[in-house]
Amino acid sequence: MILIFNNKDGSCYLACNSVPNNDILEDINYTVVEYAEFKSSHIYTYNNGVVVDNGERVININDFELFELEYAAKEYQRLRKAEYPDLEEQLDALYHYFTDNNIENNFTNMLNEVKLKYPKPEVQ
Repeated sequence: MILIFNNKDGSCYLACNSVPNNDILEDINYTVVEYAEFKSSHIYTYNNGVVVDNGERVININDFELFELEYAAKEYQRLRKAEYPDLEEQLDALYHYFTDNNIENNFTNMLNEVKLKYPKPEVQ
């Protein structure tokens, strides 16, 4: 069984037979662990590189429904992410917006320092 743990608090985020696609995991910093002794009625945590079996748990259907609601509520984020240009294009557009409108700030100053250090060759 594959267990996926949330690195923030060590909680078991998901138990499955194979690693799921990135859409399910994109919003968490996680660790994937293969664990042979898995029991579906137990609660697992991950601490200092060790899977900890915390014994029996009571399954609350509301927890699963809440997970489904939270996942569905973030659908717009997944759709946007798929269509946004990559970060390099976004930052380039932002830089040119600032410089085209004579807006000086830490962002443009930082990039201008590098541009001055390594000027673009003139084309003849």
